[in-house]
Amino acid sequence: MKQWKCKICGYIHKGDTAPDKCPVCGASKDHFDEIVEEASSKQDEIQWQCTVCKYIHKGPQPPDTCPVCGADQSKFVKLEETKATTQDTTAQNQTSQSEDTDTPMTKIYQLISENVIAHHLHPISVHIPNGVIPVAVIFVLLAFLLGTGNVGLAAFYNTVFVALAMPVVLFTGFVEWTQRYGGTYTNLFITKLACGGVVFAMSIILSIWGFFDQSVTQPNGEICWLYLIFYFIMLGAAGIAGHLGGKLVFKE
Repeated sequence: MKQWKCKICGYIHKGDTAPDKCPVCGASKDHFDEIVEEASSKQDEIQWQCTVCKYIHKGPQPPDTCPVCGADQSKFVKLEETKATTQDTTAQNQTSQSEDTDTPMTKIYQLISENVIAHHLHPISVHIPNGVIPVAVIFVLLAFLLGTGNVGLAAFYNTVFVALAMPVVLFTGFVEWTQRYGGTYTNLFITKLACGGVVFAMSIILSIWGFFDQSVTQPNGEICWLYLIFYFIMLGAAGIAGHLGGKLVFKE
């Protein structure tokens, strides 16, 4: 059976002809190229899939560590074994879920978790603070350079908004990590969790600071160095978390 690859998003379709429209990005049929398999040795054709992030490696042996999520070699299975492994894992999850569905709270959590995964609520929610934080940093930097407290007030309000959004981001991220990636502890996931905590902590500290110290939000107010540094720490942590999230999504 022929395989067709979307040049826009990389989606692979199997069939005699390319689909009329990409089911992932919506690109038209013209954006599909047929994948022509080149002759290679059997060993080079062996594919190994990371059971944590689904990265696919080609070669006689799986890599020592996954280049995407950092999982060790034991987390790789041959691609033809992946379906069976997934079915076993699904059966185990269903068994464990059936054992844990005794309480109403457990049922509610499972329902929420299923919707978080099914509707991609973590990437949706995380785009909110990731878009607002750079704006807040620009405002507070302008307030620091120009001594304009009104701009500092705008930065304060944006930071409060980030602090309110972060609990949703952290919860959906935790669900995504445990449900989609099996709660695997690697440097990538640990760093993402730590960065999320830093963003939340900085947003809370800066919100409380701006509330009790109105000199940073009033006309002709003075912005101190530490206040500015906290904003850059928050921006850096958000940037690192976003980079690692993109690495998981695009497998690069």
